[in-house]
Amino acid sequence: MNALKKGMEMKRMILFFSLWNIEKLEQKLKKAEQDGYRIVKVRCSYWFVFKRSEPKDVNFFLSIKSFKGKGMGFCDYALISEHCANEINEKLCYYSLYRTAQSQNMLKLVSEMRMDYIRKLLLEKSLTAFALSVVLIFLLYAMIKTSASIVSIIVSFCFILILLFMCIYFSYGYFKQRRKCKLYEKSMS
Repeated sequence: MNALKKGMEMKRMILFFSLWNIEKLEQKLKKAEQDGYRIVKVRCSYWFVFKRSEPKDVNFFLSIKSFKGKGMGFCDYALISEHCANEINEKLCYYSLYRTAQSQNMLKLVSEMRMDYIRKLLLEKSLTAFALSVVLIFLLYAMIKTSASIVSIIVSFCFILILLFMCIYFSYGYFKQRRKCKLYEKSMS
């Protein structure tokens, strides 16, 4: 009976989001907390586990991890030391998620840094996908000239299409984020 009761207290959700819409995810998590569902852990970046709890008014902040070691380390440090943020248990995620009682105005500096970092990250991903697709196009051309098997040509063509799709997707995100940065700068001046 106790295990059944415990299972009813937990809520699992898959929440997909793009890098340029992180604020919407943070608002969803804030609303869930206000509705009495506290986020307990995140798995594989999109699988969220909530536990029934007392409703609270808190804010969430998502900090992007980088595989190159740079990332948003300063933001993580500032959130923990200056804003008394608690890191949510996450596994296999490309970000760190923090819960804090600080208001959004208090988190303005780290939000500005994140906005700029995401813009640069999206541009980097877009250019990388474009460069890889150009290399594969040259390889595909060489394969056609040397009479390679039809299967290898089709596989290469599929990879090129996937990379071009990724390039378009990340470019779209870059321009959305760049516009968001410009609107933010205008609102500050």
